[in-house]
Amino acid sequence: MVMRFVSLIGVLCLLSPLAAAQSHQPKDLAVGKLLAASSQVPDARFHQAVVLVISQTNQGTVGLVLNHLGDPSLASLFPGVASAQGRSDHAYVGGPVQATRIFCLLHLPGRLREAQPVLPGIFVSDSQNLMQLALNARQPASSFRVFQGYAGWSPEQIARELAAGMWTIFPGSAPVIFDPDPATLWSRLTAPTPAKR
Repeated sequence: MVMRFVSLIGVLCLLSPLAAAQSHQPKDLAVGKLLAASSQVPDARFHQAVVLVISQTNQGTVGLVLNHLGDPSLASLFPGVASAQGRSDHAYVGGPVQATRIFCLLHLPGRLREAQPVLPGIFVSDSQNLMQLALNARQPASSFRVFQGYAGWSPEQIARELAAGMWTIFPGSAPVIFDPDPATLWSRLTAPTPAKR
């Protein structure tokens, strides 16, 4: 009985970051928020995508798709970095814009130079030097992920798409951003929550 209770607590802890408030209002969009695609998004490249917003200005919104695993392994993406060799984790398809541009997300305490904060302890960077340092420090996939390309919207475009119900805004958190099972992240994030009694 105790083991079942402990197991249940473990499951609830894994799911709790995903059971969060939702919005379709542009005013609720900010750096660190997540955008979950609906079936109304016409671009197949965003099928069941979960996008982390990494920048929002009067020029537009920029994000990284968290759950579309790409082909290149980190070993092949960084052939000149000895510490990358032997790594089996792959880069993610961050989005369709500038597919040759590489970004990384890091989850570390403290402040990182050459990186912009996204949430407390979570940073984004396109610095090759920082990525090499992370590889040399053997940062695991649970705190270091690499993305090729990014997703981008003009302010008018994201407002229209939100109003049309193409995207749902969720709060971001480290357990969701570095979820160990990104292939099922969209279905768990968008699953209907049980009705309150």
